[in-house]
Amino acid sequence: MIRLCRGWALVAAAALLALVDAQADAQAGPAAVDAQAPAVAGNATAAPIMTPAPVAVAPVGDTAVAKAAQLVQQDAVAAVQRKRPELVVAELLSFYRENAPDLLAEWERRCAQQPDSAESYLALLAEHYASIVKMKDEDPDEYERLLWQQRQESKVRSVSRAIQNLSRPGEDGSLGAEAARLMRLQEEKMRLRQLLEEGFDNAQQRQMVEINRLENEVRDLRRLVSERAANRQLILEQRFMVLTGEEWPQLPAEEREAGRMSAPADRPLQ
Repeated sequence: MIRLCRGWALVAAAALLALVDAQADAQAGPAAVDAQAPAVAGNATAAPIMTPAPVAVAPVGDTAVAKAAQLVQQDAVAAVQRKRPELVVAELLSFYRENAPDLLAEWERRCAQQPDSAESYLALLAEHYASIVKMKDEDPDEYERLLWQQRQESKVRSVSRAIQNLSRPGEDGSLGAEAARLMRLQEEKMRLRQLLEEGFDNAQQRQMVEINRLENEVRDLRRLVSERAANRQLILEQRFMVLTGEEWPQLPAEEREAGRMSAPADRPLQ
């Protein structure tokens, strides 16, 4: 039961991170979503997504923006390390780069475009990371499952954003471009369907395993309760003897039962 609750807590934490991403996309508008698409899609062979061309910026401006974003990153890292001195930030970033690159890309985007939220977002990532990494020693199997879940959810978010981008007609209004866009859109929809089905089936299988384990525990508890009920009188008499050093008192009209059932030899009485 504890493992099942922990699993739901981690799912809730991941959902919170995804919700923060969605809110940021809604506030920043389509341009921000498009800016994340290359890091999210992670598919070099895919057809390019038709989006409005960004406003050209001079190289000096690009350098200044990059330096400003780097300073924001450094400040956010320092703030998180003050709160979590045991945290190795390089390992945290490596974890997300491998298992949830879209979340790492979102943090980097915030450092450049929404610096006020960069620190709080990194703190969320750190908290989620810590809740997963601690399982590495406590329950290696659960840790591996959580890693798979992180990768799966990252793929779901990435494909979802790709579908949103492809749902908008491109600038090139030719029939060929539209046909290619619609074909790619259908492919991404089928990919998302497959990912959702895999995630659902995996969750169902995990929950059935947990249910079977709990049913076995309940079965053992029922057996113990039945054994105690069968040995009720003997348990009470022994407890009374331990507390007082005297024998169990009898009611005036009560006779002691002959041949009382003795406790099982292989199980001490509680």
